[in-house]
Amino acid sequence: MDEEHRNRRYGEGVTGTEPRRYRASDAERDAVLEVLNAAHTAGRLRLGDLRERQERVLAADFRDELPALTADLPEGDQLPLRASLRPAAALPRSGSATDLVLRAEDVRQTLTLLRGRYVQVPPGESASGFVILGRDVVDLAAALGPGIRLEVEYHALAGSVRLLVLPGVRVVDETRSGVVGGVSYRLGARGDGSHGTLVLRGNLTLSSIEVRLAPQYRKNYR
Repeated sequence: MDEEHRNRRYGEGVTGTEPRRYRASDAERDAVLEVLNAAHTAGRLRLGDLRERQERVLAADFRDELPALTADLPEGDQLPLRASLRPAAALPRSGSATDLVLRAEDVRQTLTLLRGRYVQVPPGESASGFVILGRDVVDLAAALGPGIRLEVEYHALAGSVRLLVLPGVRVVDETRSGVVGGVSYRLGARGDGSHGTLVLRGNLTLSSIEVRLAPQYRKNYR
């Protein structure tokens, strides 16, 4: 960084006729993050776009770096002037109770063939895959939570998928079953939505998806 740029960055030598740059606050960054999440929920931003913009928000030092991140989103109109942003708590939420939608189409699909595999899905990600003559155990406990709609998609042929979830997760079954296939639930695995919504998609032929509580939560349901 050259000396002139350093001086301008920290306000040294800036005259009264030059625009002043104000540093962004945590509340201002949070407000922009809320707008990005609302736009993703509405389907305007894919998960990859959301993550990229979130990273730029968190890295922003100055207020004038933030407006460009919501300039193409109608949800951004909720931010008055974009150089004087409201705290996140003042932003109205979208009509849905869900704040963040994580879609299976935004993640790389996996393939399980003639074997078993354990997959732990981290926060902010979803799951998708093919299972042929094998079995996947997919731990979704860390990826679910209040206000999250998690969409997973598994296609299985003579295989099985076990999904591990939190208590209180609402499950929506949108799978398509061919011959002898379906979804089953174990020990309190279908809740009221207080810890998110899990949407199941995919084609099941001679296969099954079992939804059950992750081991650390089962003791209360024995």
